[in-house]
Amino acid sequence: MIQNERDIRHEHVLDVARQMMTAARTAPKGKGVDIIEVALVTGDDVKVLSDKMVAMVEEHGMKFFLRDADNILSAEGIVLIGTHEQAQGLNCGHCGYALKATHVPNSTGYFRCTKRTENKGCPGCGKIRKEEFEQFIFSAMSDRFRNFQIRHSGEEKVNPKLTAYQVELAQVEAEIEKLLDTLTGANATLLAYANKKIEELDTRRQSLTKSIADLTVETISPQQMKNLSYYLNNWDSIEFDDKRKAADIVITTIRATSDHVEIEWKI
Repeated sequence: MIQNERDIRHEHVLDVARQMMTAARTAPKGKGVDIIEVALVTGDDVKVLSDKMVAMVEEHGMKFFLRDADNILSAEGIVLIGTHEQAQGLNCGHCGYALKATHVPNSTGYFRCTKRTENKGCPGCGKIRKEEFEQFIFSAMSDRFRNFQIRHSGEEKVNPKLTAYQVELAQVEAEIEKLLDTLTGANATLLAYANKKIEELDTRRQSLTKSIADLTVETISPQQMKNLSYYLNNWDSIEFDDKRKAADIVITTIRATSDHVEIEWKI
């Protein structure tokens, strides 16, 4: 039997793509929590994806999508890997893996360590009753928010240094976009120059981003202040998702066991 590579190329591509998808799913995940989504795009759907990328340029201004939208039209298949949103703020105080609430009808709810549940690789977080823990976090957030309001009641609303950093960051990102536009059809010399310049600008961008983050560690927008006040004032009547939203405003992570709770605050 004789097989021409062109005749079997598509099936080979699909086979490799499926292996890539499996590898993405089975690869170790941060803190043992799998939030990735993997998809394979082939056939007429490649054109649909290309059109969507072009539309996203209008929505988000990411002009390099124009180049890639054209490039993928010649692809046999495209593996897309992304994540869906899932808050990862509540973790086991022993292993750092996420804690998950148990939901048993007519029974007390508890938080359990996902690592211990999956493979017994952690001694567990002990007995953390969901209702009592939520009340503890509520009290801690209320105290923290009250102190934050007292500390910042007389501060200036605008930080000149922060504004300057934000302006420079916008300029740097605009320069990066201009350089990305030059990559399509560029010769080797121009490509090397553009990539080197983009690397330098990206280093500056990261530095500016960090500086901005450092200056905004203890800032909450007026809308966030309003939302947090509402959540805390109506804690007993709001849904669990709203309680999570309140925690996301002021808390980075929580590491908890039945004996000890460590909270990393945003404010």
